[in-house]
Amino acid sequence: IRTIVPVATATVSTVPDRSSGTTLALQGRASDSRGRILDGTITVSKDGREIARTTTSGGRYQLYDLPSGALTLTFRSLSGATTTSSASYAGSTLTVNLSVP
Repeated sequence: IRTIVPVATATVSTVPDRSSGTTLALQGRASDSRGRILDGTITVSKDGREIARTTTSGGRYQLYDLPSGALTLTFRSLSGATTTSSASYAGSTLTVNLSVP
């Protein structure tokens, strides 16, 4: 006797790396409350959906080719500390510095 067990499949969504491109949208640096630079990952969300990701280098980041509108940036340092910031992107380069408490 064979038993057939249905297997659920999941769709894996890949968030694009936007560390390069044609139009610089957001840039800035990540630091702690004392001003020390931090490296980690920046994730950008729009309407609750992750739309871009990049990593910092020397505490600095750049994100390219983002859609206009209200964006949420979440920074997660290599040590796991996080901070979130909001930005309204309208086509001109924005500088958003992120500080982890």
